[in-house]
Amino acid sequence: MKKTICLGMILSMLCILLGGCAQLEQNAVPPTPDVAPTQPVETPGRAEDVKETEEPIQETPEPAAFAFDTVDLEGNAVNTRDFAAQYDLTLVNFWATWCGPCVSEMPELQSLNEEFSAATDGARVGILGVWLDTESRSDMEAVLDYTGARYPMVEFQSTMQNSVALQYIPATIFLDKEGAIVGDPIVGAQDAAGWRTEIQARLAELGLA
Repeated sequence: MKKTICLGMILSMLCILLGGCAQLEQNAVPPTPDVAPTQPVETPGRAEDVKETEEPIQETPEPAAFAFDTVDLEGNAVNTRDFAAQYDLTLVNFWATWCGPCVSEMPELQSLNEEFSAATDGARVGILGVWLDTESRSDMEAVLDYTGARYPMVEFQSTMQNSVALQYIPATIFLDKEGAIVGDPIVGAQDAAGWRTEIQARLAELGLA
């Protein structure tokens, strides 16, 4: 009898142990199969997973001043930035004696110079000629006599080349009171009416028209 009871107890204990192992196996997490590594998946809406795509805000650089030391036709020292400081807007025209269109528009520029010099109200506008072929002084004097141009002239300096990317003449730039270039350069000759239109556009850009 005692043997039967002991045997029964042993069998009960074995059942409990076996039953418990089965339950643990049911609750066990199956092993993860080996897989090749992959890139992280970006989850929309999670700030830490979203890559920054916006470009950093860049400030617009201030335009460089057209500031060069040169001389006028009498050999007097002239700084182009100091010249521009006398006016609200300065028209700077690059020309040479061998350039037909350059010479043809000089009477037009002279008429504008007289017009703006006589003006007593509104923005002050100046005109400055930049003479390129400085070795041909006799030709330059002949051109000035022929065209009647009497507005200020200065000699071209090679350092000016990169500042205005000068490739063709006649070429014209506009300067504000600080000597900074206003708008894009203009290549080619124009009559007085065309230059008035360009001048008004630059003054408007400066808030002066």
